Amino acid sequence: MKTLIEIYDKDEAIHNVLITLIFKPKNVIFLVETPLTEKEKENIRQFLKSHGVQPNISFIHLSNWRVRQIAHTLEEITWQYEDITFEITGGNSFLVSVISQYAYTQGIPLIYKVLKRKALVVIKVLEDEVKEIALPHFKIGDILNLYGAGIDHLDHFRSLFDDEQRYQTYRRLSHLYFMRLDAWDSLIDWFQRTETIEERGEDGTPNGTLRIEGDALKGKKAKRVLPVLKDLEESGILKIHQADEHKMVINLWDRDIANAFKIQGAWLELWTYLVLKQMNLFDDLHMSVIINWDKGKQNQNNRIINEIDVIGIRGLTSVFISCKMSLSGRSVYDMYEIKILCEKFGGMRAKAVMVTLEKEKKINSVFLRKAEELGVTVIPFEDVFSEGMSSIMRDLVGAS
Repeated sequence: MKTLIEIYDKDEAIHNVLITLIFKPKNVIFLVETPLTEKEKENIRQFLKSHGVQPNISFIHLSNWRVRQIAHTLEEITWQYEDITFEITGGNSFLVSVISQYAYTQGIPLIYKVLKRKALVVIKVLEDEVKEIALPHFKIGDILNLYGAGIDHLDHFRSLFDDEQRYQTYRRLSHLYFMRLDAWDSLIDWFQRTETIEERGEDGTPNGTLRIEGDALKGKKAKRVLPVLKDLEESGILKIHQADEHKMVINLWDRDIANAFKIQGAWLELWTYLVLKQMNLFDDLHMSVIINWDKGKQNQNNRIINEIDVIGIRGLTSVFISCKMSLSGRSVYDMYEIKILCEKFGGMRAKAVMVTLEKEKKINSVFLRKAEELGVTVIPFEDVFSEGMSSIMRDLVGAS
């Protein structure tokens, strides 16, 4: 194949480049229903270039949807280029029909993707051949860039990705979160009222120790929080420096952890991320991803950003996850938000998920019905801390 003619699918940006990545044709011609902006065209070129593929790319706008006019356009293309193949997965069904008929009369091969089987069906003069394909492994940034967006930065637990030692530290933290879930909210409440002091050496430079000072723990709060702090100390996460009737002082050595202890929702994000990480299910996985809608716009005042708690990608399927401690009246808006972001930056194959600590029987039936209508998967408390979440994720990405 020297020339690929691709029906542009506005809903599935990744589909428009997949065959090009696999076969690396010399020429790629996109047939589009509505003209693309220069930015959209450049996104495609840059995406392919980043994967080592730089074909000659053309975009042909089919403004007239009469069969004769489309056939005339196809004739001009086939006269100009050699060794042509049409890719007909997705896109406008009318255009697919016309191209299929034209290809049959000219003996030009057609390619149809069967992604569930990881195969291509090559059709030529009513004879077909099935070829297995190895799907490229994409990064989350690749997919966002293809839609014109990008990763602005990672928020909570940024040091999680630094090295294996930190990763194991966060695994221990996540396990303690699970074991002490009933007291974790009280722990966070205490941390939110503390003062963080960066200790310094004799020369005045920071020595890496964070001194956390807060109110003394008394009564019921002491019974709930002190055992958790002692567990954290035994795990090497922190050191209790002072615990008396006057105040509570602890030492920490990781600012990411110190900051996260003041954010309730960060820990459900961490748990969800680590569960998915240990599944080895995704080609790429990130948590607390701040998305910049326009990767080329760095001005802090007019850029649009959103946070996605966890994003994973397997093959061509992205999973966008919103983590919520509970589901309130506002949660319907959160559901719409994750669905919109999912489709905007992941395409129609992307999956939107809400993970919550709300028990299933307490979730409003109207909320669940709306989630089903929108195609948003809700994972309740019972599945978050069991094999349920892993099973649901495998089903979502077709790996079960």
